Amino acid sequence: MMLELRGVTHRWSDTAGQAQGWIAKDLNWQVSRGETVALLGSSGSGKSTLLRMIAGLEQPQQGDVLWADEVITHLAPERRQFALMFQDFALFSHLSVQDNVAFGLREQGLGKAAARRQAVEALTSMGLANRADASVWSLSGGEQQRVALARAWVTRPKLLLLDEPFSALDADRRAQLRDEFKTWIRAHDMTCILVTHDEADARAMAERAWRLQDARISQLW
Repeated sequence: MMLELRGVTHRWSDTAGQAQGWIAKDLNWQVSRGETVALLGSSGSGKSTLLRMIAGLEQPQQGDVLWADEVITHLAPERRQFALMFQDFALFSHLSVQDNVAFGLREQGLGKAAARRQAVEALTSMGLANRADASVWSLSGGEQQRVALARAWVTRPKLLLLDEPFSALDADRRAQLRDEFKTWIRAHDMTCILVTHDEADARAMAERAWRLQDARISQLW
């Protein structure tokens, strides 16, 4: 297995820091190398928090996260070489579309010109090459979503974490991008976790799927 959650237990806290409802109770989960899996659940079930724990942006209160049999629970996010596409996009307002996509490549040490070339290639695949020099805030919600998608996968991460990646897209673009992502992920033998509330997205992209409900995880297919 490439990714494993072992005995992960976590409760969410209110603004005063008081522990409230459970997100995970002694949760065990495994994802194989090269697999695309889906994690479904209702709003507030804890799907996004679970992704954040895998990415290293939040620590489980108990249990461990493992990658290739190595415990990475306390490993810094930037050392995991995972990519998380946030549901709210998290684009940089001071950077152009092109430089938003190139950001992760620059962080990896790639030169500015090469990073921009790769960013334009990614934007071309998203149908946004003509917006490379634009401000991200001049884009529609769907266009911003595609920029965030491009930024997530352009760095060729070990693990791609997608949090509701198609929610702002119209039906035609949604179906097109699902197909493009599925093809790209398989071509690069990438491991991917798709968080969604939409079973159609899950069935279109994932080989296996689970539901997170009442702090437990159960396999759907």
